[in-house]
Amino acid sequence: MKKTKIFKKFILPTSVLSGLSTTFILASCQSNVQVTSADVEKFIQNNYSIGLNAQAKSAFDVTENDLQVTNSTKEKNLSFKVTLLNNIQSLAHGGVNGMTFQQILTKMLAGEVLVKVDATFKNYQNNVTFSQYQFVPGALSYENALTKISDTLPMEEPKLNVSILPLTKNLSNLNHNLVQTKYDFSSVNLKVDDHTKWIIEENNILTGVVKLQLVRYFSENSKDYLFKKLNKQITLHLEKYLPDLDLLLNSPNWKTSLNVDLSKINRFKDTDLSTLNPSQLTLEEFKSALSLNDLINVQTNEIVQLPDFYKKTAITNVEFVNVNDLNGTIEAQVKLNLPFLENSLYVSKEGVVKYVPQTLTAKIVAGGFKNNITKEQKPTKPTSIFKDSKNVTNEISSSNMLDMMQDKLNLTSSSKFFIFPKDVDVTQIKTRDFLQNNYIGQYVNFNKQNLKNLLKNQFPNANNLIKNLDFEIRYHDIHQNIDNPNQIILPIDVKHYVNPEKFLYEYRTINFVIDNLGSNTFIPKFIKLTKDLDNLMELIKQNKVVIESSNSLQVASVLQDYSLEELSVEQLNKLFKVKISSAVADAINKLWDDNHIVAKIFVDKVNFDGPLNNTKLSIRVALSDNSDEVDKLIKAAQKEKPDFVPTKTQLLKSLNNFSQINLGKNFNVNFNYQNTPLETFLRNAQLASLVQVNIKNATVANYNFEKMKIDDFTFYKPIQLQALQLVGFKVVNAKNVDFTFKAIDSVNQKEYTFIKHFGLGRYANVFEKSFTESNENTFNFITGPLTKENLSRVNASIFNLYGTDILSGGYDELRGFYADSPVYPYQIHLGEDYLAPKKTPIIAPYDGEILGIVYHRNADKTKDTAEGIGTTLQMRVKVEDLHLTPKDKELYFKDSEYAYIGIIHLDQEFTFKNQALGISSAELQQSKGKNTTIDTYATVLDHETNQQVPITPEHPLKVKKGQIIAYVGDTHENGGWMTHAHFALVASGTKSWNANGFWKTKSDYYGARLKSYNPADPAKHNWGGIRVNGVFFSQSDFSRQANPVSPKIDKKTGKLVQPKANGVGNYSFPILPITDREMIWGLRNPNILFKVRTKETYTFDINALFKLQQQNK
Repeated sequence: MKKTKIFKKFILPTSVLSGLSTTFILASCQSNVQVTSADVEKFIQNNYSIGLNAQAKSAFDVTENDLQVTNSTKEKNLSFKVTLLNNIQSLAHGGVNGMTFQQILTKMLAGEVLVKVDATFKNYQNNVTFSQYQFVPGALSYENALTKISDTLPMEEPKLNVSILPLTKNLSNLNHNLVQTKYDFSSVNLKVDDHTKWIIEENNILTGVVKLQLVRYFSENSKDYLFKKLNKQITLHLEKYLPDLDLLLNSPNWKTSLNVDLSKINRFKDTDLSTLNPSQLTLEEFKSALSLNDLINVQTNEIVQLPDFYKKTAITNVEFVNVNDLNGTIEAQVKLNLPFLENSLYVSKEGVVKYVPQTLTAKIVAGGFKNNITKEQKPTKPTSIFKDSKNVTNEISSSNMLDMMQDKLNLTSSSKFFIFPKDVDVTQIKTRDFLQNNYIGQYVNFNKQNLKNLLKNQFPNANNLIKNLDFEIRYHDIHQNIDNPNQIILPIDVKHYVNPEKFLYEYRTINFVIDNLGSNTFIPKFIKLTKDLDNLMELIKQNKVVIESSNSLQVASVLQDYSLEELSVEQLNKLFKVKISSAVADAINKLWDDNHIVAKIFVDKVNFDGPLNNTKLSIRVALSDNSDEVDKLIKAAQKEKPDFVPTKTQLLKSLNNFSQINLGKNFNVNFNYQNTPLETFLRNAQLASLVQVNIKNATVANYNFEKMKIDDFTFYKPIQLQALQLVGFKVVNAKNVDFTFKAIDSVNQKEYTFIKHFGLGRYANVFEKSFTESNENTFNFITGPLTKENLSRVNASIFNLYGTDILSGGYDELRGFYADSPVYPYQIHLGEDYLAPKKTPIIAPYDGEILGIVYHRNADKTKDTAEGIGTTLQMRVKVEDLHLTPKDKELYFKDSEYAYIGIIHLDQEFTFKNQALGISSAELQQSKGKNTTIDTYATVLDHETNQQVPITPEHPLKVKKGQIIAYVGDTHENGGWMTHAHFALVASGTKSWNANGFWKTKSDYYGARLKSYNPADPAKHNWGGIRVNGVFFSQSDFSRQANPVSPKIDKKTGKLVQPKANGVGNYSFPILPITDREMIWGLRNPNILFKVRTKETYTFDINALFKLQQQNK
């Protein structure tokens, strides 16, 4: 007899009714066999589906009749009901099943409709219903819907006759809020026909201007989302409602200020106000440049325009009261007369009135100058009174001042000190000719005094430091800016000697730029893209962006335990929302529609150099010409489906931020963070950034905080603070400390407590902790033109001279001792040399895998000196195990799975007898032609076979952080000079990102070559599979050993003169920018991870040192 079986309770597979909100379903049938979840999955897939056939309708207009439901089940006790959910008014009131309205809207614009599926099971006791939501494609997409909207005007030009309009709120003595009151269009019929209407783009009762735009929409249901702007606008000039002077200056609803327009003053027309001291202006100049600013809504920070005539004529007389360079303000006694404008009514605190002459005298503060603090609140008494700590100072250390110079001047123009001949148009000089033909040496004047003058102008309080600075161009690193090819990066080392007796100096590299060099020689696409970017920037300037803070939950999820300096650009744009105007959005859409140009606008930096509670956000605007890539994508798609046209969304998804041609520029936006979810975080960050920590006779790079004495420190108090006091400090580790301060605001006398993180941040040791921390003076050594002949003179006496057993240097340094010529060519060093005594243990900086250890040599041992590599070790670490800050991960390892850490010049004996790791060695001899090589390679015991097997990328040796993995080799293992280990760092992956948020393809440097390293397979084995990057040179440079004289070139184009002839001077350097290797190979500076050397590290030049020692003999 058959028994009635109930389907088992089961977890519904994700492929069945994707998105089902419940976790199980019940069904029944007559059967002798227990039914499994797989049976049900197959049953539903084969018998139930939903389709949509509405190619002529948008998702907003689809009805349930358009749904095609196929239900071929014969299960009597299982039924389905489908409900269409596309009523936009209902959906806008909240999400559905965890989906936000915006998510649903995005799908609908892509031509998908949301349906709810109710599956009901009837058993002998009761009914059970389970609901599921899914999107069904088949309606018109946004792009296709727009093509069906006619963009021509009606036969008769539509008119809108409006001469007088009421206001949204009656202005009276109870309401005089002009910034929130608008003209009321509720009684005006803006509709032209069933698919055409006027929309309001500007509505300002202060200027009396209303701008209306004619639009045509796809349907009534979709009118707010699927529409086109037609080529018809109307501007109405209505009666204005203007504030009288008393209301203008004392309204609680808005604020206004004085505007100083330096373009009105000839001698300052090209000067930024923020670089000018107020005392530099005469009274007459100040008067001529002065006008009123627009109103700012105090609640929303929205800028509301006043008529230009009102702003320019209201001020009739000005007298100086107080000119204060210290806080960058001019307090002025200003006489104002109420301007008379025709067709205007005036609003006072009593309500709407006709014009009555009004004169008012007021003290108004003009800010925006250097050192400016904006006074926005009336002073209140602090909760407690305290004075500065004894170690608070008004002085800034040279190290901190160099940081400030680097930060402020990076990517600024070099035109004032890097001077081309007057009759030369740099836009006509091709980049390659400029870089390769020694144009700089023959025609450009590097005026160091002009550079000093520039620094003095920017940093007037640092004259004593500036007069002692020296400058040196890093010629080999001159290169085209990958983020804006219209710029040539001109890196200049700004040097300051801290101990001349030992030739110790500190320096910062400032990347100045040469603007527009070769810009008229670029390909037409790039020239057009540059023009498009300039036009977009100008449009953004006219239609200012608005910055909003994210909500509290999102802010908390982003910040976690990170400081502001640790946040990535991606995270910054989760904290700040950049809102653009409709005009800018239209321009961006047009760039795509016309030329497949992708635009990005995003926050890329947060700056604090103004008053408290305000930050200056750096906004990046970037464009990418993807027309070629889009053409290829469309052709590829149409090979399979000839009539298929991918949507914009599909194309952007396929492009995935890839770009061969892109560029970007920045502009700044002020953001007041008070009363936002970011207030506490940003105020702490701002206070911490303004207070500078000075260390006596040291920098953060060579100070051990685990031995710190508070008397070694002083703390610079900025002008924004009335008082500053150190509360305490907490040592984090040898390289980091947290200081806690309390401070009083100079403006409102509020008291704040904040923490300043000070130190090198996250780092990993390559030597044992005790050895590293006992050698604080890890100075940077420069070898430069040191020759092979002088290598032997570089010996361990340097350790004694500087009182340390660790020195560091080499990454991105030109070196001369790798080649036969004592002068040329130099080669670029691709790793960092950590000098330490021989047989010093090297530890695993992270948990990772050793991919191989090998000593490769010729059977004939006649080659040595600088070519000596010694023993090589290659390891890899998962990027997630590097414990990087989000910022560093995004900058250096975005889309990378691994970091490859290579080490050479290791001690063969100790490294191959590492008993703690169970390492032994074996040898492999290979012959190619007349050359025979021998590889000594590392092995470990295979516990399954009880045999020694090679350590290879396919069979790596896992190691833990802190385990000894190698030892520093002797001089015969490194080319014949001081004992050291050479570290190289490479990021895996095939994407090379730039600051515009786009990427180009790069080689996955070790991705394929690792497979060739396998000593167990002699026929295919190649030790170079784990070879470590050492140096790089250009073959063309070798020809200059024979003839180092510069060629004669055309001054105006940089091209070689024919017939060939000698020019002025000799080649003295190659152009070998490290950025090329970083972009192409994924090369990285090892100090990103290890921080043995940082920008604050003191430096000495070995050549200068030996000259000094020779003089003393």
